[in-house]
Amino acid sequence: MYCNRINPSDIVSTSLKKLVPTRWNSCLTMLKSIIGNKIVINDLLGQEQFKSPHLFLRKQECDAIVNLINFLHPFKIQTDLMQGELYPTLSFVCPAVQQLMLCCQPDNAPLVSSFQTTHQDYGLSILKSNVKKALQRRFPVHQSGNSEGLPINEFYRLATSFDIRFKSNKAFYTNVDEFIEGINEFSNSIGTSFFVDERLDESVLVDPPETVTLEVPSSTIVTPSESESSSKKPKFSRAFAGVVTTLPSLKTNSEKQLRDDKAKYLALPNPSIKDLDEIQLGNWWFRNRDVYPVLAKVAKRLISIVATSAPSERVFSTGGNIVTQKRSRLTSINVDMYIFLAANSRFVNPTDM
Repeated sequence: MYCNRINPSDIVSTSLKKLVPTRWNSCLTMLKSIIGNKIVINDLLGQEQFKSPHLFLRKQECDAIVNLINFLHPFKIQTDLMQGELYPTLSFVCPAVQQLMLCCQPDNAPLVSSFQTTHQDYGLSILKSNVKKALQRRFPVHQSGNSEGLPINEFYRLATSFDIRFKSNKAFYTNVDEFIEGINEFSNSIGTSFFVDERLDESVLVDPPETVTLEVPSSTIVTPSESESSSKKPKFSRAFAGVVTTLPSLKTNSEKQLRDDKAKYLALPNPSIKDLDEIQLGNWWFRNRDVYPVLAKVAKRLISIVATSAPSERVFSTGGNIVTQKRSRLTSINVDMYIFLAANSRFVNPTDM
């Protein structure tokens, strides 16, 4: 034997995970599983049938993995929020990119290392730089003028402006004329005019049941001993802590004089931290549909757009589980009904069936 036998208490309940390129955050999951099982890994490599003590996870290597976990963890928080299908997600795009860009700044997170080696620091800096460049290519921003740092895609900015939780975010429209111009561009793109005196449909903008909540780990810095359920969603206030301000804002005299609903909406104060976590965007617009009749109609069309393809991919996955070799005679109509029932079964009370 090359090392002592491990104690049963050192054996963790999670297994080693494999990197899956098509699955979000699989690299983070793999690295966490390596750190969680490092004692078991070293014990197995030290046994005679392997004879590979040179592959032991050394202290500086484990520290490098932990630093990488800390860097990747904010990406998991954002992707967990962005892939949701029970709440509006398009308004998250701008703040999420801003939050991730902050994580790519040099020395943004404390390094965990007993050997502050130049190579380790340099490698993490290169990774941050490459990720930052990739984000800039995927979500380009204006490089100069009053719009410097704001997204070129105005629909992302408009969606953020329809989310009152981002009232203090720099992507939020603060000028009434710019807000109206953004709405007009969106109106032209979908071939619909919102500026008509018709009542808003009573069925508009109802979020899922109040039982759907967003939760977050106690810390955004991951340690090797930290365990996190992948099914939990991060709290809004924690996920966007670096790009929103929760201090109450004062209404200016000019804001009070604005008479249309867009001006009244822009004059709303910043929400508190408690409000950030409790506001459900769809319900908020439904409750305020009479206060902002035109904006509510725009919100109905805009925030219903999903930010990612994750919800549709889940539908395809459900279809693949339904249509198997033994059920190949299912008609397309029956397949559609099965998929519909599978997707909406969460809203049915089993006692009513």
